[in-house]
Amino acid sequence: MLIELQLGGNILGGSIPSSLGQLVKLGTTLNLSSNGLVGDIPSQFGNLVELQNLDLSFNNLTGGLATLRSLRFLQALNVSYNQFSGPVPDNLVKFLSSTTNSFDGNPGLCISCSTSDSSCMGANVLKPCGGSKKRAVHGRFKIVLIVLGSLFVGAVLVLILWCILLKSRDQKKNSEEAVSHMFEGSSSKLNEVIEATECFDDKYIIGKGGHGTVYKATLRSGDVYAIKKLVISAHKGSYKSMVGELKTLGKIKHRNLIKLKESWLRNDNGFILYDFMEKGSLHDVLHVVQPAPALDWCVRYDIALGTAHGLAYLHDDCRPAIIHRDIKPSNILLDKDMVPHISDFGIAKLLEQPSTAPQTTGVVGTIGYMAPGMAETKHIRNCLFFLASMYTLIGNLGF
Repeated sequence: MLIELQLGGNILGGSIPSSLGQLVKLGTTLNLSSNGLVGDIPSQFGNLVELQNLDLSFNNLTGGLATLRSLRFLQALNVSYNQFSGPVPDNLVKFLSSTTNSFDGNPGLCISCSTSDSSCMGANVLKPCGGSKKRAVHGRFKIVLIVLGSLFVGAVLVLILWCILLKSRDQKKNSEEAVSHMFEGSSSKLNEVIEATECFDDKYIIGKGGHGTVYKATLRSGDVYAIKKLVISAHKGSYKSMVGELKTLGKIKHRNLIKLKESWLRNDNGFILYDFMEKGSLHDVLHVVQPAPALDWCVRYDIALGTAHGLAYLHDDCRPAIIHRDIKPSNILLDKDMVPHISDFGIAKLLEQPSTAPQTTGVVGTIGYMAPGMAETKHIRNCLFFLASMYTLIGNLGF
């Protein structure tokens, strides 16, 4: 009866004969090392249940070690320097501590025992089974978490910014609506004006100013008005400018100043309703209307005097003072009795009067009616009125 078989170092080559599995009484040793063997361990090796020592080292064997799971009496094992792969069977883990080099040179082998098992403490030559896969999965999971977290944070920031923008827009809209309602006229009157001007057709235009266009509107009642249409979005800050004009005009009550009747704010447009001045502007009377109406010196004097009263009211009686800055014949309107009314406060500025030194302001106005080199408001006012008065009396200043 064969109990030991020593074939090591013979360079036999080929694969392990499956017939060796029939040596069921082989009890002590089977040595097949250094033979250049290839292939898997035959499944018949599982029949060598009484084998105590097995040496398969220094070959090119492949596959797993699962066939050796039934070798319960093994006391020594050496499978180093082959191409084995997969997990080490539980009954072979003990050799990791007893003979630590038993599994050297097999990078594909791994262990799946608990790290608390003392037999695994010498397993530093083998990697945990599934470790690389777990690490890869864990790495991918971390990447996914980072990406999702970044997307979430980005979405939250976008949502916050959107909410801020909406709130800001709503506050602006509410502020504009609040100002609008302070000056809002009746919607029915505005509808009548729109109907009378055929939706502000150009044929009803009677004048154009720096902030808008003026239309003539004859309502069904027979009342005639001048309606000024302002484009709020035409210029940056024009909404505030328009609101300033509304506030200014709404407070003014003087026989020589144009009187605001009603006003409306609608989306990108503002509308201001005035009494219609039958004679048009002083410029029209002097140069446009044919035949020209008779203007004796008394009428011219009354126009100049009325204009002076209107300016004096704006400059001296209003608090804060209102500076027109663009007094010219086309901004002096005449009613049927030739009484002058100063118009066009679209460029008016509300100036807070300081308690000490006189305030100066930038020069604004129509070229030809501004005094070159003048900067102080009082000088501008005096010079402008002088020029307008001379225009009234003479008819043309030659500019």
